[in-house]
Amino acid sequence: MSNDHQARIAPRTPWQAIDLGTRLYRQWWRPLTLLWLLTTLPVAAVLWAWAGPESLLAPLLFWWLKPLWERPLLEYCARALFGEHTPVLTLLRQLPRYGLSYLFDQLTWRRLSPSRSYFAPVFQLEKGDRKQVRTRLRALQMPPTSHSGTLTLLVLHLEQGLMISLMMLAWVLVPWDLHLDLQYWLADHIAQYGRALLVCWYLAMVLMEPLYVCCGFALYLNKRTWLEGWDLEPGLRRIGAQRRPGVTALLLAALLLPAFAPPPAQADTATPAREQAIEIIADDDFMPMRLEKGWRQRDEYHNDLLDRAIRWLLNQEFDDNEPARTDLSLGWLNDLLRILAWGVLIAALCWLLWSQRHRLGLPMTDPAPRRTAPTVRGMSIARESLPDDPEQAIRAALAEGDLRLALSLLYRITLSELHQRHGLRIARGATEGEVLRQLQQRQPSDPLTGFLGRLTPVWVALAWGHRPAAPEQVSQLLDDWRASLATESTA
Repeated sequence: MSNDHQARIAPRTPWQAIDLGTRLYRQWWRPLTLLWLLTTLPVAAVLWAWAGPESLLAPLLFWWLKPLWERPLLEYCARALFGEHTPVLTLLRQLPRYGLSYLFDQLTWRRLSPSRSYFAPVFQLEKGDRKQVRTRLRALQMPPTSHSGTLTLLVLHLEQGLMISLMMLAWVLVPWDLHLDLQYWLADHIAQYGRALLVCWYLAMVLMEPLYVCCGFALYLNKRTWLEGWDLEPGLRRIGAQRRPGVTALLLAALLLPAFAPPPAQADTATPAREQAIEIIADDDFMPMRLEKGWRQRDEYHNDLLDRAIRWLLNQEFDDNEPARTDLSLGWLNDLLRILAWGVLIAALCWLLWSQRHRLGLPMTDPAPRRTAPTVRGMSIARESLPDDPEQAIRAALAEGDLRLALSLLYRITLSELHQRHGLRIARGATEGEVLRQLQQRQPSDPLTGFLGRLTPVWVALAWGHRPAAPEQVSQLLDDWRASLATESTA
């Protein structure tokens, strides 16, 4: 390995190697960010324009192709480490040359590997045959651990946290007077909300993906240093450059001293040179030391029945000298445990699909109506708690100028009617906005759901924002309510 690299190659702990990756990112963040933008921004724009903001297909496809987007970043890091800062456009033109080796493996059965960034240099930079690649991967997995899975989990959480932080930053910058209107505007315009979420996710990836590639590359360099001693040649060159005059003088003294000094003086003079040589060899660059702690089994209990059962569960070999036990017939237990594990996994997947069926577009069955009507913000929507003729009661409240009572009755009678039709389930403590979003997801075709979308902002502004509505607006909402009921009856 040549010594013209831009980072000091030395055996490090995994966390020190990850810290080296962050330093590499801080050194090269401009070309890496430009590479990421030029590689992914046109593709992301085309995918999301084609699939639409409400579709999960485009974000899923973009996320699945991350190993392809990361290849130009890794190529730049590998060249820049040795001082070759290739222009960004040149790297993009050369993408077919370095970006296709083992790409199919990384996009299929190796796509969900938690060590993806750690193994990527093997597939892209070494370019050996499959036997050599498997041998190299087994060598990289040898202890001590590399913490590559921990790096993937850490970067994933940082990316999601950064995306949420960007959304919250945009939210807090909105003036407080517009919060209520913006909240219900977003509820009615899911497409715009989806676009904002995708933009924040992409901005988070602009920062985190180059960092992820640099840290994985640094872990790979550190492991190769431990396995192959990449630091020895630079260390020898550095020591030779620093100590060459002193070593030459010591060698000349050792050659001339036998002619001018008695034997005891020779031994005394050679002692400092020997100690200096021992000090050089004992340096961490030549003889790194590592202290490991672990558990091992005590030998005096190796014939115990419990010990045999534990070793059987751990799939360990028995000693041929041990007497065979015919009473330990547990071959069926392995199959039983495997069946139970697969059953738990399938049940968990079925529950996940069932709970998220409204996001996947699967047909849904409405739950049966509940016998007891729920409450919203302490307001009962039970039919017996409402007037026999709610329209007359609302008009009477309008005549008396009590707009709060009129809107309250109109809001409660609308929810009561929806509860009678669809068995509305409302969680305790749910707000008006949460109830509206639940109905828009589950019953978007009901005319009363559309009417509730127009009524809720007016009611919330009056009840919680202390902004009264005009009597003409309340009267128009009452007419809209009657029209929605008539439309449902006609349908």
